[in-house]
Amino acid sequence: MAAPAAAAAPVYIGGVAIAYGFMYAVSPEFRKNHNNMGEAMLDGASNAYDNVSDLIFGEDDVYTPPVTTAPQTQTQTQTQTQTDAATDTATDTARCPPLPYIHYTDPTSASLIMGARTIVAGVGGGVYLANRFYGPYTVWSILFIGSLAYAHKPFYFVQLMADCTAPIALRSSPNSIMPEYFHPGALRERPPHVIFTASGPNIFPEHPDFAGYTVPGYP
Repeated sequence: MAAPAAAAAPVYIGGVAIAYGFMYAVSPEFRKNHNNMGEAMLDGASNAYDNVSDLIFGEDDVYTPPVTTAPQTQTQTQTQTQTDAATDTATDTARCPPLPYIHYTDPTSASLIMGARTIVAGVGGGVYLANRFYGPYTVWSILFIGSLAYAHKPFYFVQLMADCTAPIALRSSPNSIMPEYFHPGALRERPPHVIFTASGPNIFPEHPDFAGYTVPGYP
């Protein structure tokens, strides 16, 4: 996975940096944590790099010795869970940085999503997301499992930033070419926790394993 991850890393890191800059411009809460847009973009790039570094360099490069801890009581566990809550109730700010996600779709749906600032729930009762940019054939083959019913879907995308207050969960192996995420129910914009940042045609390169192929019926 090192070579594919390395190939995708510049696009991913650059996209996160731009998204952080956008959030700095539109979110007063986000600006409180950064002195200027450049610092926000640098912070975004740094967070994105941390997210992909294990895929690029492998997990065996750094050895972390195991830490032995005493068993926790039920009361201790409940207290820790409350302490680790996703949102600081005093300030209503997330305890974790926003991350970029991509929803692949068709042009008409992308336009409706950006207009309504909402992705409606689809098959399975929720919204499927990815966190990597790849070309239409790669997206169709992996996210849409090569189904002809969705052959029109991988040609457009909507990008959003979401922090840990959004119930987005990994649905596939993190080592997949394109890990898949799932949000139950409709996914609505709610700044500063969820912000729809961009939409456009999928002009990204295919993963090397899928280079040279096209979606059936779409030259």
